[in-house]
Amino acid sequence: VQTGRTDGNIIIDSGTTLTLLEQNFYNDLVASVKEVIGADVILKPENVVVVFDNNLSCLWIAPYKGVSIFGNRAQVDF
Repeated sequence: VQTGRTDGNIIIDSGTTLTLLEQNFYNDLVASVKEVIGADVILKPENVVVVFDNNLSCLWIAPYKGVSIFGNRAQVDF
């Protein structure tokens, strides 16, 4: 998924927990993931999903109005 921006489109920040994406970029990412559920993913599950309870999982990626940030959960073990 591309953001359509060419001036640098993400900040890598070890102090931010979630990965925050511009709303349009987030929407495109969600649509792309829905199209390829089960495809190979470069990041490990613990980098993008947190399990809170037996059947409750939460995506560590959220929409954000502003510059995108590659959060520290996505950076674990890299």
